[in-house]
Formats: sequence, C-alpha cells, structure tokens
Amino acid sequence: MENKENFKVLDYLDEEIFVYSYDKSIKFMNKAMIKFLGADFDGKDYDSVFLCVNENYVFSKNIDLGLDRIFKDHEFFCAVTKEYRLIKEISLQDGYTMVKFRNTTREKKNEIELKNFEERQNIAEKMIKIGNWVLSLPQGEIYWSEELYRICEIDPNSLSASYELFLSLVHPDDREKVDLAYKNFVETKLSYDLTFRLLLENGKIKYVQEKSYAEFDKNEESTRLIGLLLDITEQKQTEFSLKRSKNRINAFIKQLPEPITITDENGVIIEVNESFKKMYGYEDEELIGKNPNLVNSGRSTYQSLGYEGHRYDELFKNMWKDIKNPEIGWWEGTVINRKKSKELIWARLRVNTIFDENNKVLYHMGQPVDITPMIETKKLDELEFYRTISAMAEIRDNETGKHMRRVGYFAKLIARKLGRPKIYCDDIEMFAPMHDIGKIGIADSILLAPRK
Repeated sequence: MENKENFKVLDYLDEEIFVYSYDKSIKFMNKAMIKFLGADFDGKDYDSVFLCVNENYVFSKNIDLGLDRIFKDHEFFCAVTKEYRLIKEISLQDGYTMVKFRNTTREKKNEIELKNFEERQNIAEKMIKIGNWVLSLPQGEIYWSEELYRICEIDPNSLSASYELFLSLVHPDDREKVDLAYKNFVETKLSYDLTFRLLLENGKIKYVQEKSYAEFDKNEESTRLIGLLLDITEQKQTEFSLKRSKNRINAFIKQLPEPITITDENGVIIEVNESFKKMYGYEDEELIGKNPNLVNSGRSTYQSLGYEGHRYDELFKNMWKDIKNPEIGWWEGTVINRKKSKELIWARLRVNTIFDENNKVLYHMGQPVDITPMIETKKLDELEFYRTISAMAEIRDNETGKHMRRVGYFAKLIARKLGRPKIYCDDIEMFAPMHDIGKIGIADSILLAPRK
C-alpha cells in the first residue's frame, strides 16, 4: 500500500479525497482535493489539512481540537465556493484511512428549502387557522401539523399524534358521526367534508370543519390519507350573532304596519312582513329566497309608460351604486311594480343598508309605499284639466271642437301604427287637439264672421 500508484485511481473521482497512515502523515491527495484546498499536502501531517480547513471554512459543527481530533461525520460550509461538504472517514488495509469530502450542497439546499417551506406552511396555517394530519398507509404512522396541535390546544411534546387522541377531543354528541366518516374514508378512500365540535379539556368548545382526500401513486394505489382541519369558531360565533340579530330584526319588522322586505348583500329576500305580502299578494314561500325582481314590472312596462330604456337601466344601476356605498348607504325613488295578480302598482321605494364594523353589507331593508292612488288622482286631474280646455273650444265653435277631437283620434291611430308606447298614444290623443287652442282667445267678430 506504500506505492502511491495504488491510489491514482482516486484522481478520476469528483469527490475530494486524501489518504493518511497510522502515523497521521498524508500518503496521497487526489486532484479534486488539491484543487479544493489550493495546495498539495502530500507527505505533511494530517493536522495541516485539518488546520487549513478549519482556518478557511465555516463549520456547521465544532471540530474537536484535542489530540484525537478527527474529521469523521463533520459538515462544513465553504464561504468561497458557497458549497457544503460532509466529511467521511473510511478505514483501509495496512493502517491506512481514507478521508472523503462529499459535496452535499444540493441536499443541504433541499433540506433548507424544505425547512423554510414547513415554516412558511406553519405560518400560513396559523394565519388561516387550518391544521392538517397525514396518515401514511404503508407505515400506519400519523402526522399532525403544528397548527393542528394548536387548534386542539395540546403541547406537541406531551402527547403523540393519534386518531384515538383526536377522537377523544371531539364533542360526545358529534363523536359517532366523525368516527363513522373517518373509518369509511380509510376503507373506501372517498373524501368527506364534515363540520363538528371539539370539547377541549378546559371545557372550551370549538367548531371545526374537516376535509379529507387521498393521494395515489402511478399504480392508482393510495399512499397517504390527508385531512385538513379548519377552525371556524369565530365564523360560527358571527353566524350565531347575526342569527340573533336577524331574529330581533324580524320580530321588529313583523310589528311594523308599513311594508318591509329584508334582503342579503346579493339582494336575495330573507324576510318580509305581513304588510309587504298583502301589498303584493304573495306568501312567504313565494318570496323567501327569491330576488325582489319578482315584483319588478320589467323594462317593457316602464317603456310603455313613457320611460326610455336607458332611464330604466340608470334607475336600478344608481340604486345599487348608492346602497352598496358605506358613505351613502341609502336610495329613494319611484318604481313601477307588479302584484301577483299582474296589476301594476306605483311605489315610492326607500332602501337602507346595514353595514358591519368593517363596512361589509349585512342587510338591505326595502320600504315600498303604494302611491298608485296618488298617481291615478294626479292623472285624472290632468285629464280633467285638458278636457275642460277642449270643452271651452267646443263651446266657442262646435265645428272647431269636433275638429280638435278628430285630430286627437287620428294622431293616436298614427302613433299606434308607428309602435309608440301606450302612454305616448294616450298623451298625443290628449295634447294634439291643443294645436288650435288659441282660437278660444279670438273675438267672435273674427272667428264667427260669415265668410270663407
């Protein structure tokens, strides 16, 4: 073994290697090691290599500086090449020992990345309150994430993860359904989504949602069962609070004589009072869960009553814009609705929005007031006024009066033929005769003169 030619084959290896004898003298150093250290230590004492490495590189472990110092199983980081090395010693024949520096940079980076990933995952899980458990099927081992321990309020160092431990934390009233879902999942690998309660040792109750799924290999064999546990206690408490609030609001609006409807943030009806149902002729089951558009008479009705299409769109666009804006939060306008009986109803509608402390919409409260009688009275008054004017013309000149009525009738026929809205046709029949209304101010000596 004294012949160095026996070690020349080591020059063909990429790993840094040197060989020393029982007296700690270097007998051979391959090219990779010489390049790594920047010098050939052949014939020098073992300590010279040790001191060179110790001086130039940062060790991740402290190397024993005593008389029996060795490199075995030490890992260090090279500040120059930005690489990691793991040192191994292998005993050879005739008292020789081979020291091998193995490049572990890729492994170390993967290890660091995995650790960083786990740390980020733990932070993310803590932020969104989602823990996870993993059951490895071949080994039958179960793993709990840090957040799962936190949700269960268990010290990970005090108790080992197990299904039995988790099941013992489930509320007694929910335990059977959880156990059944889990065992069915293990047997069939079919995912489940379950909401239940935990009853912790301190008597605290938590609401959690658990979702599961199975991972399969390329042969479609399941390898791991994974469960996600979401802490929804705050969400449930908010739901309970909103429910209590809703119940109070419902009790309040049911006592009001004015028609009231309550919708959620998307405009879906969640409550109406008796006055609202009486106003539109619907029952609870016909309104709850529906959109208020159920009573909207529609674009064509608005157009037939004199509204242009863009005015119809702007009416409701502006309504939604205002009621969703926390700085405004209300809207008021006149709408044309339709009862269940198809009868039209004019309503003065006011919508108020209730926001939470984060300006999130909780409810929209609609308060329609039936103004149909007022609209009809106004229209009748207008008709009576214009008919009076027409009658005055007819009294002055019977021929002129008849002529005015004919003009109105023919104008209405032409408007219908042109496809104009009903309100337009009615209005033109009323107003077309006014084209000669000035005659009522002309003296009889002129208007009734016996000439052509």
